[in-house]
Amino acid sequence: QVDHLRVHMNMRSGMFVALLSLSAVAASGPAPMKVFGHKVPDTDAICAAIVYAWELEERGLPACAYRLGGLNRETQYVLDTLGVETPELLEELSQIHPVRAAP
Repeated sequence: QVDHLRVHMNMRSGMFVALLSLSAVAASGPAPMKVFGHKVPDTDAICAAIVYAWELEERGLPACAYRLGGLNRETQYVLDTLGVETPELLEELSQIHPVRAAP
């Protein structure tokens, strides 16, 4: 069950990273947060999602980076050159779960 959606805005760059926080606790613990950028992802959005998911994991919060659209050639080049796995495509979020924006 989805607890809430938090959106973090970086006003200087106009980019945002959203977190889907899943609070249902399974036997193995809470489900990972889904971290993603805007719908037409560029290199900044993809890298921000990857890095923020990593930071959350380092803080002991399960998280996974996702993308909301196809990658452009520049972003694919960056990921390939650095040997970073391409985030999985997050195709949809259920509309039956409550969504809240973070303060």
